[in-house]
Amino acid sequence: MRRKWMVGGVIIVVLSLIFAGFTLAQSKEPENTMPESTYAIQSSIGTQFTYQGRLMDDGRLANGTYDFRFRLYDANTGGHQVGPTVIRNDIPVRNGLFNVTLDFGSIPFQGEARWLQIEVRPGTSTGSYTTLAPRQPIQAVPYALSLRPGAVISSTGADVHINRTVRWSPSLPYYFTYGVYANAKNGGANTWSYGVYGATEDPKGFGGYFHNQASGGAALYARAGSDSAPDLILGRNAADADNGVIASEPDDSDSDLVLRTNDTLRIDLDADKSGDDADFEIRDKDGQLIFNVDDSGVIYSSADTEITVSPLAMVPYFQDESQIDFRAVGAGVMVMRPNSTGIAAVYLPVNIPSMLFGHRVKLRSVRVCYKCNNADSYITSTEVRQTRDTGDYQTLLQNNDDRKSTSWRCYTVSSTSPKYIGGSLIVRFALNYGGTGTGHEIRIGNITLRITE
Repeated sequence: MRRKWMVGGVIIVVLSLIFAGFTLAQSKEPENTMPESTYAIQSSIGTQFTYQGRLMDDGRLANGTYDFRFRLYDANTGGHQVGPTVIRNDIPVRNGLFNVTLDFGSIPFQGEARWLQIEVRPGTSTGSYTTLAPRQPIQAVPYALSLRPGAVISSTGADVHINRTVRWSPSLPYYFTYGVYANAKNGGANTWSYGVYGATEDPKGFGGYFHNQASGGAALYARAGSDSAPDLILGRNAADADNGVIASEPDDSDSDLVLRTNDTLRIDLDADKSGDDADFEIRDKDGQLIFNVDDSGVIYSSADTEITVSPLAMVPYFQDESQIDFRAVGAGVMVMRPNSTGIAAVYLPVNIPSMLFGHRVKLRSVRVCYKCNNADSYITSTEVRQTRDTGDYQTLLQNNDDRKSTSWRCYTVSSTSPKYIGGSLIVRFALNYGGTGTGHEIRIGNITLRITE
């Protein structure tokens, strides 16, 4: 007659974890290798647990030694075996009670339901095992429910702490943490709630680290509750007026910062409508302002602007009209041929803006390219004047050096303290002719004015 078996049992889990001077190595990236000795962990829990059962043998409490075989399944009937088969031989059973230590490793236990199938035979037997029914469900330790995948940890208290996790081996899977603050009540205008909070006291550390190891994968995704709400806020420190700073990799001198958009890149100035002066600024490595857009629309740039003026617009001073013949040649060069000797003056009108994008500009320099056919006939003075509302003029630039080069050469007249442009400009050349005719011609080509803000 076939023997009848019956078993009932519970899993007893004892957790112990002792830390001595737990510290993390100073590294920005979590390592995918075994932890170094700097972790100083004296001991840690394994994957074993104790199963305590009550065995009935043919309707009576079992006594003696028995062989057991344990398997894990993903269903209470049928299904698939998960993890290894664990065999425990010659387990003593007294009055039906027995204790056995089982170890299926960590892989079978990642939050999914599991059932324990038990097979038994007398310890003195070498025959086949008898499979006991039903399978025993693996029940969760109550607090372990908060660690299962998809679990929600929620609290209306001031703090909710989740212990840090270390990935001990590359063979172990990644784990995900989900935090939510469901209480919509806000304690005040300056009170904030955080679904996830990370902090460090290391001046070179980071409050959080996000790394997508897939090629082309993004490391962080942030989404607000509406289109008008910010997806990302840079929080202030203890200072009353703190700057939100975004920086590229601090340990890489060649690291760049890229803003990429599929459409418009928009910057809202004075979004809180406080009325304070708001500017979009770009500064150099020394903190000097090189570009600025004011919320009034004024644009400032430290970069100079060059304006090229054609010499073909030159006219003579009225008293010297008969002394000079003006001849424009195909290269865009003005040729001035003297009819008599002596000093003569010519003028070149210049039309440039006195205000650029709402900001007044200054004249920094003028550059002139010229050639003399004879060193006895030359440019003796170069001057830039601006006409004033009163009908007279103001000199912005002036140089009285003689320019006698008989081959093409360029010179620059500049100012160390540029003046604002406030009227029509003219470039005035004083010419000294030592003879007449073709041999004493003076040619002027490119003329460039440099303005600055």
